[in-house]
Amino acid sequence: MTSKGFFLQLAILSTVSAAGIMLINRLPLVQPHSLLSWMSLLFFIALSAFIFFSAKRSAANANKNAFTNTVLGFTMTKMLICATIVVAYHKIAQPASKWFLLPFFATYLIFTAFETYWMMKLARTSA
Repeated sequence: MTSKGFFLQLAILSTVSAAGIMLINRLPLVQPHSLLSWMSLLFFIALSAFIFFSAKRSAANANKNAFTNTVLGFTMTKMLICATIVVAYHKIAQPASKWFLLPFFATYLIFTAFETYWMMKLARTSA
């Protein structure tokens, strides 16, 4: 996958995700937590770009285990960072309900599916 193709797809996904966040944030139970929604979108966009360049570099590495190690490392790191964000937000904002999780995890799932898609493409091109 080329960098141009990746960033085009990332831009489309980000636009669709932003539209989805705007709709979800119209729900009264989610609306007070719209800042978390938008910050999570920016976080996942930046993380996807960082992971793409790291995975692309490791896919071109002569050591074929480097790509697998990169994917596994980023998967674990991403899960830990997301858990930390949710726990920190819960402690700081003390939300009255758990609805603040809806936009965050929707964005997480969308970007995780996208990252899985292009990492599979990168793995095929490096083989």
